[in-house]
Amino acid sequence: MENAIDTVIRTFEWFNEFMADPDHVITAAEVERHFTPDAKMVANGRVTCEGINGHVEHFKELQTKLKSARVQLPLVESITNSDEAAAYYKIDVVSADNDAVGDRKSVV
Repeated sequence: MENAIDTVIRTFEWFNEFMADPDHVITAAEVERHFTPDAKMVANGRVTCEGINGHVEHFKELQTKLKSARVQLPLVESITNSDEAAAYYKIDVVSADNDAVGDRKSVV
């Protein structure tokens, strides 16, 4: 049985795949495989998107604003059980204007 951190890792792998392909068009069906209809993405204490359509638009916006983004795998550190997960990870980001944003550290 897949535990919660496996789900997070699988979603990061998907993110890395579509961000590596500038011609990839994000679909609601893809997002539904990784997020629940009531999912909320929170960054820096603020909700950045909600629901399937909100996530689709958010990921499309990232594709426009960023030349590249890649979550470094394996995760730096994680804890998990069957229903919950927490992870510390790094993400490499380059903006669309080629400004290397660098190595960002995040927690999920």
